[in-house]
Amino acid sequence: MTIGTSMFSQLNAQAFSRVGAEIADLQEQISSGKNDPRASADPVRSARLSVAREQKSSLERYDTNLGQLESRLNLTDTTLSEITNMTQRLNEITLRAASSSVTSAERETLQIEVDELKQGLLDLANTRDEMGRNLFGGYRMSGPAFEDAPNGIQFLGDGGVHALRVSETSTLPSGLNGSDAFMSIAAGEGAERSVFDLIDDLSASLGVGTDKWRDEVQGDFGITLDLALTRAPQTWTMTVTGPSGAAEVSAELVAGAPAPMVDAINAASADTGVTATLSDDGQTIILNSPEGAAVSGFETDPLRRDILARVGVYDRDGNQDGGRIPVVAERMMPNAQVGALREVSDHMADLRAKVGSLGAVVEAQQNTIENRMVALQQAIAGLEDLDVAAAITELQSLMLTRDASQQTFARITQTSLFDYIR
Repeated sequence: MTIGTSMFSQLNAQAFSRVGAEIADLQEQISSGKNDPRASADPVRSARLSVAREQKSSLERYDTNLGQLESRLNLTDTTLSEITNMTQRLNEITLRAASSSVTSAERETLQIEVDELKQGLLDLANTRDEMGRNLFGGYRMSGPAFEDAPNGIQFLGDGGVHALRVSETSTLPSGLNGSDAFMSIAAGEGAERSVFDLIDDLSASLGVGTDKWRDEVQGDFGITLDLALTRAPQTWTMTVTGPSGAAEVSAELVAGAPAPMVDAINAASADTGVTATLSDDGQTIILNSPEGAAVSGFETDPLRRDILARVGVYDRDGNQDGGRIPVVAERMMPNAQVGALREVSDHMADLRAKVGSLGAVVEAQQNTIENRMVALQQAIAGLEDLDVAAAITELQSLMLTRDASQQTFARITQTSLFDYIR
């Protein structure tokens, strides 16, 4: 094939251009210290680098999530710490209220402090994080997590717990659910009540005249019961004790109709040795027992914090021995209050321990992510960083080849047809 002078010059110009581009690329790589990032330069290296960068991006997201978890858990722990301080003060109040030396004026002062502590606890339960989300509201984004309603403080959130992904296979919760934290305090026999209900019990037990309250009354020669019934039907429970033993009796009662309780007491008379009758007016329950009787364990459903019954005790001659005794549910008495608030303190301590364990997991995961980031950065550097010595050697070789080729081309192009004829 014959190549003309024009084509020869064109081909050489293209070749010199390619060599020049390679030299320029190498010079740029040497200047930056990085390999050619284009996939065409090294497809295998480019693919490995792409995977490594994707992993790095994922690790950075996990690290960001862990930072958010750490911040939210720290806020939760701080909030629980303040709540714990409040519950400790409530414990001190219950112990003082249980003392026989406490005066009526002091009880009134303690009641005011209890109400203030309850409001402070409500404010803490409605704490929000730096993004404005309820700390204990579950997935509820707007509005408070807890609200002071006519029937007591209500939880308005849901059962959700915010969680964030911290690795390819795991997620971690960012805090606690308000229902578990404040509305599920063990109250005996599998029952659960809210922290706020227990504080309301304590406040009610410090009111005027509450030092005269009793949860059990015993009479050696007869007992009368005037139950504080309401217009709305309620389920009443109490324990009757007689010479034969004790039995828990229950009946649904409404104002003006205590007869179902009389029937319930008589139904258990074989176990207690106590019978019941109604007074002439049909309102007072009379307990009869030749060897005395006792009543205790009063409770209603729904729960009440006021006086449930007034109990009269009679002597051998049938005369009333003193005034009628106000009787309330056992949970309203000082000793029960001490136990209930101790449960609250233990519950809050358990919550802090749970948050602390989550914080430890977050810290361990942060260390893992940090170590993975270091290893991955080293791998990326190995793929990105240029072997400068090898690149300089290649550059020198290319420049030498280019210069030799240019000289050869110049010599060839300077030769004419007459030089060959000679």
